[in-house]
Amino acid sequence: VREMLHRQVTARLTITPEEVEGEYERGGWGEETRCMEIFVSTQPRVETVRDSIAAGTDFAEIGRLYSEDRLFKIPVGSPQFTVYAPKDPPRRIAEAVSDLPVGTVAGPLDVPEGYIFAKVLERRRVTLEEAESKVTKWLQGAKREALRDMYYISLQNSFGLELDRQGMDLLM
Repeated sequence: VREMLHRQVTARLTITPEEVEGEYERGGWGEETRCMEIFVSTQPRVETVRDSIAAGTDFAEIGRLYSEDRLFKIPVGSPQFTVYAPKDPPRRIAEAVSDLPVGTVAGPLDVPEGYIFAKVLERRRVTLEEAESKVTKWLQGAKREALRDMYYISLQNSFGLELDRQGMDLLM
C-alpha cells in the first residue's frame, strides 16, 4: 500500500516557482513574528503565570521562574524564543500571535503537552528568498494531502471500497 501511495502521490509532488511566489503573496509569508514563550504543563501553573502577568511582572522574569521543558516538564529557567510565519506549526500559536500588537501576550494557548503564553516581541518583513524553503515545504504538505485524498477517492470509486481516512493515515 505504501509503495502504491508513493507512486500515485509522492511522485507527482512537484512545486513550481510560480506556486511558491503565489503562496508567498497570498499566504502572508512576507512577515514573521518573533515571540518570547513560556510553556507550563499544569493548570495551577497557568493560573500562577496569568496572575503574574496581570500583576505587571516582567514577562522574562515570569519565564525564568515558571517556564518548563515541553518534553520533560521540568523547569528550564528562562523563556524560549520562537519565530512564526502565519502557517507555521503549531498553527494555533502562529495564528494567535500574527495579529497581536507588539508587546501583547497571547495565552494561555493549549497545546497537546500543556499551555503556552507568547509575548510578541517584534515583526519583520521577510523576502521571498528568505521564506522560499518554508513556503515550499508547506506547499508540499498541502499538495501531498490533497493528492492522497484524491487517491483514496479513486480507490473507493474504482473498487467500491469504503476507506476510513484516519485509519488509512495510520496505515501509511
